Amino acid sequence: MRKRHGLASVVLVFISAFAACVFGQAHPAPCALDLDQAPTVRGLKLGMTSGEVQSKGFDWVGGILTPDKFGVRSATVLFSQNQDLKGVLAVQLEFVDETLASIHIQYEQQADIFPTGDKFAEQIKQTLRLPSVGWTPVGTESYSALKGQKLTCHGFTLTAGLLVFQPVLHMDSTLHQAIVAQRVAEDKKHRIDSFKP
Repeated sequence: MRKRHGLASVVLVFISAFAACVFGQAHPAPCALDLDQAPTVRGLKLGMTSGEVQSKGFDWVGGILTPDKFGVRSATVLFSQNQDLKGVLAVQLEFVDETLASIHIQYEQQADIFPTGDKFAEQIKQTLRLPSVGWTPVGTESYSALKGQKLTCHGFTLTAGLLVFQPVLHMDSTLHQAIVAQRVAEDKKHRIDSFKP
């Protein structure tokens, strides 16, 4: 059990490092796909309700957490025995107003078939039949832990690559990102306006 907890910590560090790598990347002209055209991966699709996700029977770590003040709540699966997650180390999900808005999947290391992030990204493009336009390199900086490619569409973004040799796939709903960003900005403004010296 101690070993599993240690691996769980490493997985969560990977997820944090992934987020730090992809934010702020420049985007080319987006592809035309909307949110409802985002691919389904391991039975998960952006826009699903929390009830639909829970019906998958995944073994959540600590359950699906209660929403924060911005309407966001998260759920994590580690080392699942579910057949839908064979070959997957971890799944991290985020819901906004009970709608699945972010999917992060970390796969088992397979350096022999995916030696680079670009190789993995190309496989994702082919397997999920994604468009060829709208992609940009990720992790071109020498210090970046994530190396791969990011697809920017009208309704969602998808990033595929290697994070410290681990294949990762990450999808975000553009709409729900904007909703949360607006709520964060409004909350910040309210706290500034209500501040009393």
